[in-house]
Amino acid sequence: MSALKVLACGDVVGRFSSWLKRLESVCKKAGPFDLAVCVGSFFSPSDASAEDDEAALAAVRSGRRPLPLPVYVLGPNSQAEAGRYGDLAGYEICENLIYLGSHGCYMTREGLRIAYLSGSTEGKGDSAGKPFAFSFGQVKELQVRKTYFSLSCICRIIWFLRFS
Repeated sequence: MSALKVLACGDVVGRFSSWLKRLESVCKKAGPFDLAVCVGSFFSPSDASAEDDEAALAAVRSGRRPLPLPVYVLGPNSQAEAGRYGDLAGYEICENLIYLGSHGCYMTREGLRIAYLSGSTEGKGDSAGKPFAFSFGQVKELQVRKTYFSLSCICRIIWFLRFS
C-alpha cells in the first residue's frame, strides 16, 4: 500500500454548512486527500440544528452536493446524539460518508486499517450499557487487536484515555 494523505477533522456538532465549506476549501488548497476521518461529535446533540445545516446535510445525502472524498465518522458522545445515527453498528450514511460504528477495526476501501473507539467512558450510573459509552472490555479488545493486527491508526474521541 502506498502512503495515503489523510485529513483529520474535529467536532462538526451538526454545523454541516460551515464544515462542508471548510472541507472543500482545505481539499482545494492542500489536497488532494485520499480520505478524511472525523474524530469528534459529528451530529448535533439535538434536532435544533440550523436550517441551513440541515439543508446542507440533506444535499449531501441526496447526492446534490457530493463530498470531495470519503469521510469516516465516529459515533455518538451522548444519548441525545445517539438518536441521530440510524444503525449504531455502523453503516454508509450516503455516498462517501461512512459511520464506522461504536468500536472496532475497519479497513477503508483505500486500504487504511483504522481501530476506533467512539463515545465516552462507561460509568456505573446512567451511561452503563448505553450506545454512546464504551467499556473497559472494548478498550482491552482494541489493545488485543492492536497487538495482533497491523493497524494504520487508532482513532478515539476521548484523547486523554491511556491506550498503550
